Amino acid sequence: MGDKNAPQGLAHKVFSARHRAKLLLPFCLLVVGIVWSSSSLIPFSSMPGSRVYLRQCATCAPEAVLSGDNLEEVGGSTTLQLKESLNVQDGRHPQADTRSQLAAGKNSKAGDARSGKNAALAGKKPRKTLVPDLALSATVETEDSPLGRKSFSKEDDEEDTQPDKPVEMEEMDILRTELSAALMQSEKRAHGGDTRITGDLYANGDRYALRILDEIRSNSAPPSENSSSTDGGSCKGRYIYVYDLPSEFNVDLVKRCDSLLPWFGLCEYFQNSGFGRVVAPEGGKNDSSQILQPAKRWFNTHQYSLELVSHARILKYRCRTDDQSKASLFYIPYYGGLDVIRWHWALNATNEKRDALGRKLVRWLENQPSWNRRGGLDHVLVLGKISWDFRRQITGDWGSRLLEFSEMQKVTKLLIERNPWHKNDIGVPHPTFFHPKSASDIRRWLTHVESQDRKNLASFVGKDRHLDPNNVRGALIDQCRNASAHNDCFFLECERDKCLLPAYVTRVFLTSHFCMQPPGDSPTRRSVFDSLVAGCIPVLFHPCTAYLQYPWHLPSNTSSWSVYISENDVKSGKVNVMDVLKKISKHDRDAMRRVILKDIIPKIIYGEPGADIAPFKDAFDIVLENLLYRAAHSPDLEQLSQN
Repeated sequence: MGDKNAPQGLAHKVFSARHRAKLLLPFCLLVVGIVWSSSSLIPFSSMPGSRVYLRQCATCAPEAVLSGDNLEEVGGSTTLQLKESLNVQDGRHPQADTRSQLAAGKNSKAGDARSGKNAALAGKKPRKTLVPDLALSATVETEDSPLGRKSFSKEDDEEDTQPDKPVEMEEMDILRTELSAALMQSEKRAHGGDTRITGDLYANGDRYALRILDEIRSNSAPPSENSSSTDGGSCKGRYIYVYDLPSEFNVDLVKRCDSLLPWFGLCEYFQNSGFGRVVAPEGGKNDSSQILQPAKRWFNTHQYSLELVSHARILKYRCRTDDQSKASLFYIPYYGGLDVIRWHWALNATNEKRDALGRKLVRWLENQPSWNRRGGLDHVLVLGKISWDFRRQITGDWGSRLLEFSEMQKVTKLLIERNPWHKNDIGVPHPTFFHPKSASDIRRWLTHVESQDRKNLASFVGKDRHLDPNNVRGALIDQCRNASAHNDCFFLECERDKCLLPAYVTRVFLTSHFCMQPPGDSPTRRSVFDSLVAGCIPVLFHPCTAYLQYPWHLPSNTSSWSVYISENDVKSGKVNVMDVLKKISKHDRDAMRRVILKDIIPKIIYGEPGADIAPFKDAFDIVLENLLYRAAHSPDLEQLSQN
């Protein structure tokens, strides 16, 4: 380590270990500082990704047609969303360049020029490319046309020459215009004068994503069919086959728990079927006797444990079958999230290595008769990371291309954060700390939540984004601190291990009426679900944080359970969040909490494998019912899967 261009003479060779340590100390401190300041490096903070991923979910309507000559051979439905303002390539973590340069001695200017963040260094402006309308079925992505996110600013429109629109594009523009107008009228009727919505809720691209979300809901199981997976009754039409994959696809990845993240061991969090260790009932800094009830049903659950939790649950499913001919659905227990994590920080990582296990999985599946029966249409894959980590651009070096493989396009993907423009991406709740074993466990917790004396109007649990001044968090923290003297807002800064402690975080949510949930490195936050479980009404600042993510688990009437405030209005100083929240009456506040208690909390928690929580239905019960319904009742499922 050190400057690779430093002289290698005798004087250099005879440096003592003490001198070398002095030279390396500043470098090591710099690396540690960057790692600690990034929320994506803190296992319980917001989802990794950053503003790049956030912008991939923002105000960008797909606006182009396909060029058959440019179809990429490895993927049939690549999302070529345009990156706004930063112009960072798809599939690149926004801080990946910085970290890789520190680790491998890369030239930062070259990295900036390649990613388009500093076009002057590259000697030309980042070019704009046509992207496909996601209602169509193929893609454009070539080595010659690196993908960036289009900026819709007036300045960009004036400076860049736009290609002529094809006829098909104009037709889609007309369709989108009509759709947007209809949605705007609908929003005005539904939310006119509603103090729970401040600012523009949906921009054009988000409205298009909303249309896709509505299509997913229209192909979902009716509420009456959503029953607990432990309910009795016939298994006809409900059989699920779980593949017995070679251990390299799951078990062996779990065994790497101490090395997946170079600065943090995950082994203790993967215990108990992925739930992690049981929270100590009392004593020490984990004191929870008066906060987390009932005891022994609260765990130190990691935010990336969805793959383990879901696998454990499906193995206990009562209608699981060993006969493939009976199965209506096939479960692929590949821990793709753990696979992609291990290459995020590896110095020897290459794109071939990042994709190797995923490609091997595809080859394995293609040898199964059940796969060839419908080409994966009746298969499901659970991924414990965000969609963008599996949609690397061919010129990028962050994440894998698993979800861009042509063979994976018909498979239903369940993720903690979905791509809003992919109909086969389904967002499912982040695992929280609470994992009940019985219906009485749930009832006891709901009673506990309802009885809380909430002294704070609002709270925010998280960290500032010093490396991203455009993030709304800085403004929210300032407003919260200014209001703290009157118990209007409480700010819990996630420094050191504070936010790793379930009791510490849950106490804040239980004592607050509203919980501010700004985007972090990506739009979604696990904290949204932790706060909902505690009965705290989420205040959202971007529609992709929840509204465009979870069609099966959160009510479509968003103002019945949350507050929306435009992040742009907050950053510009136009809106003070505390003033908005004070205008919401106690009557409305209580009504929102009743919706959370009755219609949300039971549906976003993950119960213990094999437990009977009837008549409640938890997050996994709802997932299974909707998957089975899609497989059996959607006549247009094949067409839907190709979009």
